[in-house]
Amino acid sequence: MKVYVDSNEKYNETRSTAVSFTVFAAIGYGLLICLWLGVLPLQFESTNKIMVTTVMGIMFTVFMFVGIKSFVSLKKISETGQKDKDTEEEITKWFVEEYKDQMIVQFDGSYDEDSQELYFQRYNFIFDTIKEYHPEIKEELIDHISEMIYGQIYNEK
Repeated sequence: MKVYVDSNEKYNETRSTAVSFTVFAAIGYGLLICLWLGVLPLQFESTNKIMVTTVMGIMFTVFMFVGIKSFVSLKKISETGQKDKDTEEEITKWFVEEYKDQMIVQFDGSYDEDSQELYFQRYNFIFDTIKEYHPEIKEELIDHISEMIYGQIYNEK
């Protein structure tokens, strides 16, 4: 199963990637221009100079493409993150209202309070119930929501 990655974390990582690649590409283009203008104290034969600048130019173009593509994907990540957050809040509210009392009665007293089996019974009930009523949601998001609900119900006691 995939691990759920928080949308804010994903947004920040993608933004960092976008900035890093774009800045590095811009600096690289600047250095190539300085090389051709003779500002840099490097001496190349013309064929070597053409080959170096062509290869490096292609590399910096790829970096620029990755940076721009990352900037473009930021909007989608932001929208998806907000949708996931809204879904999480909606499902958490629904589940706690509908099943909190049932879970406390159903699972308490049947195992030691520190038992891992008790944790898995509770968690599986939450996960399976959400999956049954919301099959369109990705499993990694259901897993994340199940953990949040578990903490909300059993850490209040």
